[in-house]
Amino acid sequence: MKAAAFAYARATSVVNALELLAVHGDKAKVLSGGQSLMPAMNLRLLSPEILVDIGGLAELRGIAVRGDVLIVGALTRHVDLLRSPEIAQHAPLLRDAVSHVAHPAIRNRGTIGGSLAHADPASELPACVVALDATIVARGPTGERRIAATEFFKGIYETALSPDELLVAIEVPVSDQGSTFFFQEYARRHGDYAIVGLAARAVVAASRFSDLRLGFFAVGDRPLLAAAASKLINASVNPGLLAEAATTLTNELDPPDGSAGYRGHAPTPRHCLAPALRGRFARAARTGNRSGQVSAPVSVSLLVNGEPIDAVVLPRLNLADFLRENLKLTGTHVGCEHGVCGACTVRIDGEIVRSCLMLTVQAHGASVETIEGLSDSGEIADLQTAFRERNALQCGYCTPGMLITAQDLLKHSPAPDRQEIREHLSGNYCRCTGYQAIVDAVEATARARAERPA
Repeated sequence: MKAAAFAYARATSVVNALELLAVHGDKAKVLSGGQSLMPAMNLRLLSPEILVDIGGLAELRGIAVRGDVLIVGALTRHVDLLRSPEIAQHAPLLRDAVSHVAHPAIRNRGTIGGSLAHADPASELPACVVALDATIVARGPTGERRIAATEFFKGIYETALSPDELLVAIEVPVSDQGSTFFFQEYARRHGDYAIVGLAARAVVAASRFSDLRLGFFAVGDRPLLAAAASKLINASVNPGLLAEAATTLTNELDPPDGSAGYRGHAPTPRHCLAPALRGRFARAARTGNRSGQVSAPVSVSLLVNGEPIDAVVLPRLNLADFLRENLKLTGTHVGCEHGVCGACTVRIDGEIVRSCLMLTVQAHGASVETIEGLSDSGEIADLQTAFRERNALQCGYCTPGMLITAQDLLKHSPAPDRQEIREHLSGNYCRCTGYQAIVDAVEATARARAERPA
């Protein structure tokens, strides 16, 4: 469960990144957030010869409205999409979809550009940009080109990008008056991979759909823009027409091959469409410097629990192993090594992340906090006491990550209800307690903190 050896180059600018890609071609992979790339490398599904790290390029971050276009930089993180007032106003579909992307520790590192360039057909954001009629901006040796989102995705993990091109931005048309949006996803549980999902945008004028775009994901080798939507454009929406459109969609999007039992019980595209047409959309219709390639160890400088650390590491060394093996901070546990279990959770610059999905070289210049640091500082003393008093740990393997994640919740939401606690902790696996005692402990801590004198 470790990535194969690779060379590493930290790009200092977009121009520098393009120079590196021009030299190495398809032997290189671009590293942005790494939340999809690192699991694939840890599983040896991908073994690039060199990683070109663009994570430090501030010029690729940010959200801005220019005229009638919303421009989102490729390195804009999922969490930034959730918090952005511009996204909420002009492209709320992105905000709604990102809330379904994995868990907070993943959303704090993952980027929109990385998600689109990875082109996982079960991913939410590719379907969103198709539904929003967005344009992908790519930059290469000869300049920029703009690619319609419907033409960008070519298959499973395949896009229209050339090996020497870099995805730099996404352009989304500002939503028209009368626009409404809908997002629906079926998964085993919230944050898991989608079984099927729908990202949709409609424009309603004079009680009719003047535009309707239905972008389905996890139904094929790429996001699919359903042709069935055309039946509802400029037509009077009534139950009969809705039923006809749903039938057409069923014929257009067959469920995956499988047994009759599977076909009878698995969620299908129609399950997603029905609540959109009968719910929100129907109501809307009624109401109207060059960096050198490094193939040897790399020097890094960072703060760990407030202490400055200078080290020389191999590029493939992930942060979890660096903390455990190099610094002997063994409270950070290693479980799945592809970002699922949460045992390796730490804080980077105040935000929780999966240290198994972050290379140590990516932490250069960052402040890292582990369970040892939070415990020694007394920040989570009351939370630790609550865990002990309520038997919220047995083997203890998940506990460090669970404590850090619980503290993150209480930092952002001081008075969560039990459902919010369960939701926030759902990305941290516990095989012993069944979560009940853990939820009790977090709830009790929140209550006790609220009762403290100001």
